[in-house]
Amino acid sequence: MTAIDMSKQELLGAIDKLSDTRLPEVLQFVNNLLSDRNQSSRLQADCKGLWEYYFNFLAADDIRIKGHRIGIETVLYEYLYRERTPEEIAKIYTTLTLEEVYATILYYLHNQEAVSKYIADWLEWGHQQRKAQALNPHPAAARLRKIKAERQAQANGSEISDG
Repeated sequence: MTAIDMSKQELLGAIDKLSDTRLPEVLQFVNNLLSDRNQSSRLQADCKGLWEYYFNFLAADDIRIKGHRIGIETVLYEYLYRERTPEEIAKIYTTLTLEEVYATILYYLHNQEAVSKYIADWLEWGHQQRKAQALNPHPAAARLRKIKAERQAQANGSEISDG
């Protein structure tokens, strides 16, 4: 099975989970996508309304699920890196509907290259933030680490003297 066939199966599986109110529009979009992958600019125009129904495009690096503060990266991280099913993701993020989870996955499958870069940038940003935080910890965190180290030293000292 090729990667394109896999994407088709995933797309069709996602369609089954979307609500009946949006189903005709989604079916038309996917039918266009599967029948002619070379006309991507026309497909982008066809699906713009569909994406805007499900997502708020706040910035190039900030796409949120409409009605939530949850970014698409949160759902896609669970799906791609933790290999969770859409049903599991909907149970973890209880404010999201299963339809919103599937719409997010469908958006990823349709815009795989751009969304993969979006996620990679998000992961790198998180890495840089954790690195900066480790280099410049909050004074309270530094104080707690010092207390913890002192207690461990005392515990180790009492073990040696007891021995």
